[in-house]
Amino acid sequence: MSIKRKIDIDSLPHYTVEDWKEWEGEWELIDGIPHAMAPMPTVRHQVISGNTYRHFANLLDNCGDCSVYLPINLRVDDFTVLHPDLSIACGQSEDSVFFDAIPTMVMEILSPSTAFKDRNSKPKAYAKLGIAWYLILDPIEEYVEIWKLKGDSYLFLGRFHSENFEFDLGKCNVTADFSKLW
Repeated sequence: MSIKRKIDIDSLPHYTVEDWKEWEGEWELIDGIPHAMAPMPTVRHQVISGNTYRHFANLLDNCGDCSVYLPINLRVDDFTVLHPDLSIACGQSEDSVFFDAIPTMVMEILSPSTAFKDRNSKPKAYAKLGIAWYLILDPIEEYVEIWKLKGDSYLFLGRFHSENFEFDLGKCNVTADFSKLW
């Protein structure tokens, strides 16, 4: 029988983005609490990431203003830095430690070690930045959850496997064919 202990978040040390800049290794910082990045993603995770990147990059070929990015350092505030698996941003970002444009869409590919963050902490931080679209990709069940920002939180629009869905990215509209991701 295992004993579960509840950790009082307020008793943990809290760090800033300035502290984060000095750390070795891969870390996300959420509300001042460091989260070690999971080991290298599974092959399946990487295949879906590559397929998703390629699909959205092809869709954006005719849009001279929007681009797809693999993990970036996305600074939310002085206490939060996230690394979305993929993101789409319209406009240019300086080449620096942090991605300074606000993405229009972020996508997270679930894994057992990140699913809780992807469903709880990250959507709150992404909503705080005003990111219009949040997609969660499940590599095992092969579905995409689409969440649309409404006010200061996300509204669930549904789960999709092989359907098409049109996204208004502000400067461009694209119709994704989710059958191409798996």
